[in-house]
Amino acid sequence: MQPPTQLGGDLQSGPQSADATNLPRNTILIGDVRERLADLPAASVDTIITSPSYYGVRDYGHEQQLGAEPDVDGWVDGLRLVARDLARVLRPHGSLWLNLGDSYARRQAEGATPKSLLLGPARVALALLRDGWILRNEVI
Repeated sequence: MQPPTQLGGDLQSGPQSADATNLPRNTILIGDVRERLADLPAASVDTIITSPSYYGVRDYGHEQQLGAEPDVDGWVDGLRLVARDLARVLRPHGSLWLNLGDSYARRQAEGATPKSLLLGPARVALALLRDGWILRNEVI
């Protein structure tokens, strides 16, 4: 997926954040993405590869963890907010590789008939398209 707007600049073709030239390369940032993205300047990242918590699959013991929302739509909304920050740090021609898995509804309140697929990845893709992202491919 590509960011919805051209935020900041590209190293090869124009202005960029002054902080972007001082970023460490080949570094793994550890922590909650909702906090760590604030540490990165706009338009400073070429590629983001991420596999956020799937909806309702694991409990990581964090009160505000992604994937523990009451329903799949809450999970989609949480990922949309993260994607907005991802768009801020991506360069105009940057790429987002988003690895998402689906799960099955246990209760109607989760967003689908019990034992039905929740279609979480499809819901996220449609939400991001509504936010202006470009969906370039889907790898199954």
